[in-house]
Amino acid sequence: FVQDVIDAGRSVMGADGEYHLMLTNADICPSEHFYQYAGDAFGKKNSTAISLNRLTLPTDSRHGPSLPRSTDGDTTEMKHMRATRIMEQAQRAMNSGFGKQHPGSDCFLFHPSALNVVDFGDQFLGYPRWGG
Repeated sequence: FVQDVIDAGRSVMGADGEYHLMLTNADICPSEHFYQYAGDAFGKKNSTAISLNRLTLPTDSRHGPSLPRSTDGDTTEMKHMRATRIMEQAQRAMNSGFGKQHPGSDCFLFHPSALNVVDFGDQFLGYPRWGG
């Protein structure tokens, strides 16, 4: 339930506004400048909650990151090197203008003060509605 996630985040973030809660899909991979961008967006809009849209990167190796295959014998260091390479490729693709604006909203950031007035109750996110 989304309220359980918000309550867990609220329990560790404090009320001073130094930390914000971010809810996003698992396929979101923030770029190296994402958090600075998000902080600036809060300041410009003077908001307590914002939604940021992501860019979708191509998956072909010509323009987007290529995902190298891993094997069972890979060490942690090998996996880290692969992940670092993928992040560098993704950053180059974004900087080169190959990202396309995603049509939906899937990255939400909240200032602690906004969480004091939000109650999602038993709302469950990430699963299509059922029953018509």
